[in-house]
Amino acid sequence: MFRVLVLIVGILAGGQSAFADLLASCVESKETRAKLASCSAVIAKADGKADSGKLAQAYVERGRAHYRLGDFAKSISDCSRAIRLNPKAVQAYFMRAKSLYRLQAYQKAISDLTKAIERQPDFAAAFDRRGVAYRKLGQANAAIADHTEAISISPRDAKAYRNRGNAYRFVGKLNLAIEDYTKSLEIDPSYANAYDNRAAAYELQGRFKLAVADYTKLIEISPKNPDAYVNRGLAYHKLGSIDQAVADYRKALDLNPGQIQARESLKELLKTAR
Repeated sequence: MFRVLVLIVGILAGGQSAFADLLASCVESKETRAKLASCSAVIAKADGKADSGKLAQAYVERGRAHYRLGDFAKSISDCSRAIRLNPKAVQAYFMRAKSLYRLQAYQKAISDLTKAIERQPDFAAAFDRRGVAYRKLGQANAAIADHTEAISISPRDAKAYRNRGNAYRFVGKLNLAIEDYTKSLEIDPSYANAYDNRAAAYELQGRFKLAVADYTKLIEISPKNPDAYVNRGLAYHKLGSIDQAVADYRKALDLNPGQIQARESLKELLKTAR
């Protein structure tokens, strides 16, 4: 952050090299608030004089920073400005779509993702993200088609397999869903969400021992996740492993005393065990 402040001082003094350095900081910075500060300085200094492509890039990157901070409205505003400056700015459409998705404006997100794909037909992440938005709207076949396209472009994308698995599970194609979750985990054995989703699919098939095994792997990866303990507790309960279920519900409540499902499940289990 100190380096960013030095660059801002330099750019305000009129140095062109400082401007270039600050733009680089805006684009490359991994620290969110540093990115926000440097991008804001670039935008303030440009004052309509900078190259429209570079200014658009600065707006997109500031939009990315706002997104990371959870300020989706500001992210959308910055990405919209970037698009006005450069209608071909693929990342502006993609970034705006991510914020629209978080605001549950799924159809608008799909529209932006379609525009991103039109401008970059091999944009695997845009296909994958559009597939998730289609599933949110209940359009499972469109979702599956988009995830399949993402996988064809990027066959080592664990997230795309997991997302297609979710679309298959949504329409009850549990074997296909499990195949995709398994492929996702072959690519990334530490992918917690894939274990969680595969366990849920196993439960829908009544394969509770396999569900317990996956929830156990999830807990190894995310030991502070109360929902993982609740779900494993439910699976244990289905298997008749009452002591293990009680222990998991209690652990979930230790991690989150407000976990309603754990509290209600534990209460019901102790009542029937008397």
